[in-house]
Amino acid sequence: MTEPDKQGMDGQSVLIAGATGGLGSAIARDLAERGAQLTLVSRRQDRLADLDVAGHRIALDLRDPASCRAAVRAATEHAGRLD
Repeated sequence: MTEPDKQGMDGQSVLIAGATGGLGSAIARDLAERGAQLTLVSRRQDRLADLDVAGHRIALDLRDPASCRAAVRAATEHAGRLD
């Protein structure tokens, strides 16, 4: 069985919420391998620091609407946009 072709993400800006969880970190690794610029969001700063994926890291709780706005603002400031 062959792996399906993966679309390149060169230069695309992506915000990943829950980046330190199992699914979030797997998505982050996949998108990083495909060339995406990542903004990684998690509640736990310590787990963000341990994450082995390149990207802008933001520790905050997305259950708070103001934190959601802050995450988007930080991602757009870092990469210039979100795709």
